[in-house]
Amino acid sequence: MESMKRSPTFLVGTVQQKDILGEFQKREEHYTEEYSKNKPLCFSARAYQQPHPAKVRMGYKDADATLTSPMLLGVCDGVSQLEEFQMDPSLLPNELLRTCEELAMLQLMPDTQIAPQDQYRGPISLLKEAYQETTSFGSTTVLLAALDNSTRIHGKLHPMIAVLSIGDCELLMLRRTNGRQSELEAVFHTEMQRIDYNVQTPLQLARVDERIDEDGVTELALDYKLDSRRCLAKMIKGFAFKILSPRDITGVLNMIGVHPAVVPENIERPAADNAMSFFNALAEFAYDMDSQQMKAQMPGGIQYPEIYDEAMDVLTVFKLSRQLAMINLVDDFNFKDFWEPIPKRFRALLSGMINFCRYKEAKVIVITGMKEDVQVLDSARLELVEKLNQVDSELTAAQERHNAELQDTWSAENEVAEARATIDKLTRQRSSAERVVEDAEKKRTGVKERVRQGEQRIEQLREQVISLQGQIAESPEGLEKEIEELKGGVRQLKAVLEDKANQRRSHSQRDQTFARLIKHMEGYKDELTRVGNVAASAEAAKQRSVSSREELKQLRQSLEAARQDGAELDQSLKTIVADTERAKQVHSERMEQLEERRQQALQQHQELQAKRTEEQRQLHQLQSQRLELEAEVAAARRAHEVEMGELRAIWKAVLDKAESYNLSLEALFHEHGYSSYGDCPAA
Repeated sequence: MESMKRSPTFLVGTVQQKDILGEFQKREEHYTEEYSKNKPLCFSARAYQQPHPAKVRMGYKDADATLTSPMLLGVCDGVSQLEEFQMDPSLLPNELLRTCEELAMLQLMPDTQIAPQDQYRGPISLLKEAYQETTSFGSTTVLLAALDNSTRIHGKLHPMIAVLSIGDCELLMLRRTNGRQSELEAVFHTEMQRIDYNVQTPLQLARVDERIDEDGVTELALDYKLDSRRCLAKMIKGFAFKILSPRDITGVLNMIGVHPAVVPENIERPAADNAMSFFNALAEFAYDMDSQQMKAQMPGGIQYPEIYDEAMDVLTVFKLSRQLAMINLVDDFNFKDFWEPIPKRFRALLSGMINFCRYKEAKVIVITGMKEDVQVLDSARLELVEKLNQVDSELTAAQERHNAELQDTWSAENEVAEARATIDKLTRQRSSAERVVEDAEKKRTGVKERVRQGEQRIEQLREQVISLQGQIAESPEGLEKEIEELKGGVRQLKAVLEDKANQRRSHSQRDQTFARLIKHMEGYKDELTRVGNVAASAEAAKQRSVSSREELKQLRQSLEAARQDGAELDQSLKTIVADTERAKQVHSERMEQLEERRQQALQQHQELQAKRTEEQRQLHQLQSQRLELEAEVAAARRAHEVEMGELRAIWKAVLDKAESYNLSLEALFHEHGYSSYGDCPAA
C-alpha cells in the first residue's frame, strides 16, 4: 500500500491487485437433482440497504448499490472515500449494475431470440461486457448471481445459478435439504477476497486516473483468460487513434494514387524509398498541395538553389509528415522513420495520418455544405433585402399619402372643432332662451290667473252693484257710503287694469322678442345643418384616416416581419460566418505554425547558407593560397630551371674540360709510350 499514500485504508493499488488476482480466483460447481420440473425459474427478490453509521457520521456519500431483477442479483460496495479526490463514488456501482441488468434481461430471459454473438457466456463475460460499456470513475467490490435457464442435462432443462464475486461481499445460499418443514441449511457461500487479510483492503474493480494512482493508470479493466483459468488486470493505454490493418492501409494508399501499387508486404516490411513515397502521398493529400507547390511558396533569394533541390524535397515531406504526426499526438517523429522505418511504428504512423485525412475529408464535406448553406442563405438574404426595399418604398409612398390625407384630416378636424364651438355657443344661447321663455310662460300663466281672478271679482262687484241698486231706495246714506267704497274699489280696479294693460304691452314686447328668437333659432337650425354636413364630411375623413392607419399598421407589421426574417437570416449568417471565422482562425493558426516552422527552416537554411558562405570564403582563401603557392612553385621552378641551365652549362664545361683533359692525357700517354691509363706504372 505504499504507492497509495493519500488513501491507504480504502483504495487498493493496481500492482497489488494484479499480483493477487490469480490467488483469489475460484470456480466451483454445485448440483442438485431434487427439483424435477422442467420449467424455467426466476428470482423473486427484494433489497434493503443502509450505509454504515460511521460513514454517515463522517459525512461520506452512500456508494452502495443493489440489483434485484428476475434473472440477476447484484451488490456493489463502492469506496466512499473517493469523495476526497473530487469523485462521485456512487456513479460506477450504479452504472455497472444498471448495465449488468440490461445485459441480463437481454441474454438470460427464456425464449428470447438473440444473435449468437450476444448470447450468455457466463457471469465473467457479462461483467466484462458491462464494465466496458461504463464510463464513470470509481472503485467498488462486485457480487453477481445469474440464473441461467439455458442449461440442459441429459436433454432436460436444468436451471443453474452462476455466482461471481470480486472483493468481500458475501452471498449465502440457504436450502431446506430435509423437506419443506426442515430447517434452512447453508449449502453455498462465497469467500471474502481481501489483500493481506485486511478488512479495509478488499479486492476491487476500479476505473481511476492520476488523481488516485500515482503510476498514472488511466483505466483498470478486467481481461479474463478463460482457458488459463486466471483473472488478470491490465492497463489500456496506446495511441489516440485506431491502428489500421496493412490491407486497409494499402487500400487507402492505392486509392489516393500511390505509384507503383502498394501491397501489404510494403507495410509489413517497409523500405526507405517506400516510406518516403507513402509519407509524401499522404502529406500531399492532407494539405491538398504537392511538395513542388510548397517549394514554390518558399521565399526566393537562395543562391544556387539547384544544390539544395533534393534536400528541400526531403525536408518539405519531412516537415509536412511531422506536422501530421504531431496532430495525432505522436511527437517523436524523426528522420529515422524515413531512413530506417520500423514495421509496427511505420504502420502506426500511417494509421494516424490516414485517420487525419479521413477526419479532414469529413470536415471538408461539412464545410462545403456550410458554404453552400451560406450561399443559399445569402441569396435568400438578398431577396429579403430586395423585398424589404420594396416594402420600404411602399411604406414611404403610404406615409406620403397618409401625410397628405392627414393634412385634410387636420383641416376637417379644425372645422369640426369650430363647428362644435359654434354649436356649443348656440346650445348655450338656446338654453338661455328656453329658460327666458319658461320664465315668461310662468309669468303669463300667473297674469292669466290674476286676470281670471279679476274678472271673477268684477262679476262679483257687478252682482254687488245690482244688489246695491236694489238697496239704494231703502237706505240712501248707506248707499252713498257704499258708493264711496265702490269708487275706491273702482279706482283700485282701474289701477289693476292699468297694470294689466302694462302687462299686455310687456307681453306684446315679449312676443316680438320671441319672434326674433324664433327667427334666430331657425338661423341656428340652418347653421346646425351646415355643421352637421361638415361633421359628416369630417367623419368620412376620419374613416379614411382610420383605414389609412390600419393600412399603415399592416404595412408596419409586414415590415416588422420582414425585419425579423432579416434579423434571423443575419443571425444565422453571423453564426455561419462565426463558424467560418473559427475555421479560418484554425487554418490561420495552422498556417502560422507552418510559417513558424518555415521560418525556422529558413533560419536553418540561412545558417547553412552562412556556413556555405564561410566555406566559400575559406575555399577562396585556399584558392588564393593555392595560386600563391603555384606562383611560388612556378618561380621556384623557373629559378630551378635557371639553376639547372647554369649547372648544365657548368657540367658541360666540366665535361669539355674533362674531355680536353682526357685528350691531353691520351696525348701524354702516347708520348710516353703507354697504350692506356691502366698501363701506367704505380707511383
